[in-house]
Amino acid sequence: MPELVRPSSEDEMILEFVKAELQSPIYRDRCKIPTGYTRAELVDHPDLKNAEHNAARLGMLSYRGYATRSSQFSGFPRKVAWTLCRFTLAEVGSFRYAKVPPWSTLVDQDRLVSEGALEIENVRDRALSLKVPVAAILDVRRKFESGTTFARLIAASVDDSYVIVEGHARATAFIGSGVDRPVEVIVGHADDFKDWPLR
Repeated sequence: MPELVRPSSEDEMILEFVKAELQSPIYRDRCKIPTGYTRAELVDHPDLKNAEHNAARLGMLSYRGYATRSSQFSGFPRKVAWTLCRFTLAEVGSFRYAKVPPWSTLVDQDRLVSEGALEIENVRDRALSLKVPVAAILDVRRKFESGTTFARLIAASVDDSYVIVEGHARATAFIGSGVDRPVEVIVGHADDFKDWPLR
């Protein structure tokens, strides 16, 4: 069972999402600091009580469709309670990838992150052919093993399991690493995720 660290919030979840996008070689060019703001005030030293800054960070994720419940968030519940939890790596390995390529095509229908990490190790050519960001995963793995801290994973609690909302590559990298240290995850809880097709 995960360890509950404390209640979280939608604004903190969005902050972690933005941090992850800015660290990502795939998405950092799309996640732009808005004119009139600095990275220091929005990301590095954020004030989550500042409504204007919270709105600016939300706007940085417009291409993800969170605010409009479109794109990858189509059907995602509007009312979600967020908590910060700490998981062992074994528990993270039991997380499921969202139903989105290339992650959902990398593994079987159970979509387990632990199986994805094995595929990266054992069938790397296939992973590359599916456009899994193998180089990025290996880079994160090396940094994780050396003690680097990353943005928290974001997951949804769905049917007694956890589906990754953000952090597929990082979760895969953590599981395939040679170290074993807890991982913090912001978890979303809602009455029903049945309308979210990626669950």
